[in-house]
Amino acid sequence: MPRTCILMAMLMCLWAFPAMICGAAPSGGDLPPVFDTRPYADAKKAAEDGKKWFIVKATAVWCAPCKRMDATTWRDEKIVKWLTANAIVVAVDVDKEKKIAESLSIEAMPTMVAFKDGKEFDRVVGYKSPEDFIVWLEGIQKGEKSIELVKKRAGAKGAAGEKVDIRARRDLARTLAQSGKHEEAADEYIWLWQHALEHEP
Repeated sequence: MPRTCILMAMLMCLWAFPAMICGAAPSGGDLPPVFDTRPYADAKKAAEDGKKWFIVKATAVWCAPCKRMDATTWRDEKIVKWLTANAIVVAVDVDKEKKIAESLSIEAMPTMVAFKDGKEFDRVVGYKSPEDFIVWLEGIQKGEKSIELVKKRAGAKGAAGEKVDIRARRDLARTLAQSGKHEEAADEYIWLWQHALEHEP
């Protein structure tokens, strides 16, 4: 296969799945201090007893976006301040804690799951910058789910002649799929297949 074809295939994968890319084992490092070190069940009970959010980060030692979040987002001053005041946070290594990962239906890393009063409220998948993550945290505090924010950003598909934000619609399709709303996700992907080049040549 010509080198240009290989390069184009790699670029298409990067465009379609940026949040799920994991590289070879990145450099190690300790877990950020914001993470609770108690066993999962104990930390979850403490969150419920304290009327706090219980936030789980599903991770793996080989997941590059997870390590990137550990070095940036989870150490960001605003994030740490919000989490310290409102939540108990734990990290679950999907390879070491397979039963917990299975119970959480983890399909990609990193996945952040927010529980309130023992029940899952919302989840986000993929690398989140400090700016994106604080928007999600403040949103769940207001009772807003991430899918609503993504839908708002994507807007309507538009009438003839109106420009559509194709990347926002792609993010919506991916978020729907990650939320288990496969029929809605399929509709979005089909629309993108049929119309993306009209809006973003």
